[in-house]
Amino acid sequence: MDTTMNMIEMLRGSDVPFTLYWPNDDGTLKDLTNWTISGFEVDTRIGASLVLTKGAGLGEINGRIEWVDSYPSGTDMTFRIQISLAAEQRSTPLITVNVK
Repeated sequence: MDTTMNMIEMLRGSDVPFTLYWPNDDGTLKDLTNWTISGFEVDTRIGASLVLTKGAGLGEINGRIEWVDSYPSGTDMTFRIQISLAAEQRSTPLITVNVK
């Protein structure tokens, strides 16, 4: 996937792992070595359930949304992923998590 990912389906009772690949402007994968990765504009219901880490490959961001019993079926929750280096910040389009 790339930073255009916009929908993640979460089945009731299941954690959801996902991988996103951050591109440079020229389409190659970004070296995220010195960049900080964080959630941005995270729906309060997701809160601490969203875990983001750098992957081993260029541009690779691994994510996980851990199941919480209070997520009702049919719920849509949103977040963005942001990368930061000094004063430079970039974020993904809005990503929606839909509970099935």
